[in-house]
Order: sequence, then C-alpha cells, then structure tokens
Amino acid sequence: MKILILTAFIALSACAAHAWGYNSTMATAENIISKNYAGVERCKALKILRGIAGDNSLTEKQKLGKIQKMLHGEIAESFRKAAQAGDANAQYNLGLCYFFSGNLAKNFAETVKWYFFGGAGEKNHTEAAEWFRKAAEQGHADAQNRLGWCYYLGYGVENDLKEAAKWYKKAAEQGNVEAQRRLALCYYTGYGVEEDKKEAVKWFRKAAEQGNVEAQLELGSCYFFGTGAKKDLAESIKWYRKAAEQGNDVGQYILGKHYEKGEGVEKDLEEAAKWYKKAAEQGIELAKEALKRIKQ
Repeated sequence: MKILILTAFIALSACAAHAWGYNSTMATAENIISKNYAGVERCKALKILRGIAGDNSLTEKQKLGKIQKMLHGEIAESFRKAAQAGDANAQYNLGLCYFFSGNLAKNFAETVKWYFFGGAGEKNHTEAAEWFRKAAEQGHADAQNRLGWCYYLGYGVENDLKEAAKWYKKAAEQGNVEAQRRLALCYYTGYGVEEDKKEAVKWFRKAAEQGNVEAQLELGSCYFFGTGAKKDLAESIKWYRKAAEQGNDVGQYILGKHYEKGEGVEKDLEEAAKWYKKAAEQGIELAKEALKRIKQ
C-alpha cells in the first residue's frame, strides 16, 4: 500500500490548526482515504469512518476525536509500512519522527502526531540516523543533508566531520539549499575537508541564489572582506540587501550602516534610519544606538 504522506499530514494539520467543524473534517477524512488507499483497504477505511459518522450515541465533538484518532493510526501504520518497504520519502520522514519524538515502538501513531502537531517525547537519534541513512543511500537529498548533520553534531552516530562533509556534498550537488550552505561552511573552516575559501564562496553563492538568508549574509561578508573572492563592495551590499529584504536583522543593521557611512552606496541618513529601525525593532542593540546617533 502506497501512502501520499505529505498530502495526508497537510490535511490533518489544517484540521488541527483551524479546529474545523464536523462536516469539514469528514470531507477531509474521506479525501485522505480516497487518495491514499485502494480496493479493499479503501472500503475498509471508509466503512470505519462512516460507522463513526453514523453512531448517533456520539456527540459531534466525540466523532471528531474518533475520526482524527483513526486517521492518525491508519496513516501512521501506512507510514511505517512504506518505510520498511523501502520508500525513501517515508524513511526520511520516519527518521524525522524518531529524531524529534523518540520511541515509536511504544506508540507510533502518537509519535507521528507529536512530530507534526507538537508535544513532548524522548528523542531517539540513533534510530533516526539509521532511517536517514536508508533514505540517503537511495539518493534522497533531504536525508543526505540530515545524515550529514547527524555526523557533524554526533547525533545518533559517532562525530565524524569527513563523513558529514561527504553527505552534505551529495545533498548539495542535488540542489539542497541547507546542505549547500553547510558544505560552504565546511570548506570555509576546513571541517571535514581541506580549507578552501574559493570553494566556500561557490557553495555560499548557490545557497544564496536559492534565497538562503544566512548564505546571503555570509556571501556578502566574503565580498566585503575579500575572502575567497575579490573584494567587491557593490556585490557585498547586494547580498546584504537581499538578506535585509527577507527580514534578517543583521542584514538590516549592516545595510543601515552602509547608508549612514556612504560605503558602497550614496550616503543617505533617511535610508540608514529606515534599516536601523527595522533591525532595532527586532532587538538589535547596536541599531537602537545608531538610531539615537543619527537623530542627534
């Protein structure tokens, strides 16, 4: 049985987050079952669902609770089966569940619910790393990135920076933006690979071009200081601006500073104040001080 995990959990999340009414939940439940089950299994699931709906001894609130509990159980079991059958997406998501919520053997459905809807639970990084590995070895980029992270931090596996860089690179080469930035940091610092600032800039750029705000800041700094690339103030400000426009407080402060001093841009105290204000509103103390300074 193949289950469309993402579709199912997005729908369940909507029910939980918005406290949908009975009719909306019923429609969502039928849609999930129709999309994720076929033949006898679909008929069985629909029969259970309609049995709950037709039980006049239950209040609507009780019906809602039973329907959601049923969906968690049905989807969770399919989730586990898909992972064990070799589905890379299921293996990756199962790894996430173990990573964030712990012992699935006791109550798999409850653990999945914890992961997607929040809650407590002991983490099981060892089991998580194993499921990430299974998916990573099938070429799943997100799992490769997560496995690299496990090796980098020593979560569920022995800390191994070379192994971390290896998996980051596999994911980065597939376009995974987080892995691109992490690989860039490896090259920048020499963690797990030979230090190579030019290679770091290459991967920072790839992540920055995909909108990763941290990579945009780091790329801006590389151009500002001439690290791994020729010093280029205009290029530096371009990337700081991109980060600032995404709401990054550090980028906003740096951009304000450039406008205040007229470095790489025409001096403009109004523009400086605009960016300092944005950064100050996010708690940057230096920005608060800068605002006072330019208003004097």
